[in-house]
Amino acid sequence: TSVAMLFHTSLMGAVVFGAMLPFGLGGPMPTLPDWGVMLALGVLATGGHFLVTAAAREAPASLLAPVTYLHLVWAGLLGWIVFGQLPDGVSLTGMTLVVGAGVAIALGARRDGQLRRSPTIS
Repeated sequence: TSVAMLFHTSLMGAVVFGAMLPFGLGGPMPTLPDWGVMLALGVLATGGHFLVTAAAREAPASLLAPVTYLHLVWAGLLGWIVFGQLPDGVSLTGMTLVVGAGVAIALGARRDGQLRRSPTIS
């Protein structure tokens, strides 16, 4: 289920990052606003992961893959807004190829009738 997938991902993150904790001690203590931002990020990331796993349960990967390519759009926009840096020509060409290939696969699967409801993950 979505909850089990989310739990196991979170568990692995806690184990791996917990093992790295002793190497990161010694820095400044987070302030109250820092804790608030970390809490908000945790809640938003948990919600996002839950929605992704729920979508994977409800639709085939060939339909969902092009949607995940929106990460490229958001990364480009945030890079421009936050850092004032736009992707160069080579990066834009690569992004276009990746997105185009994903869309072509999804359209081909739809045309061939392969987009059926995926079986429920138990």
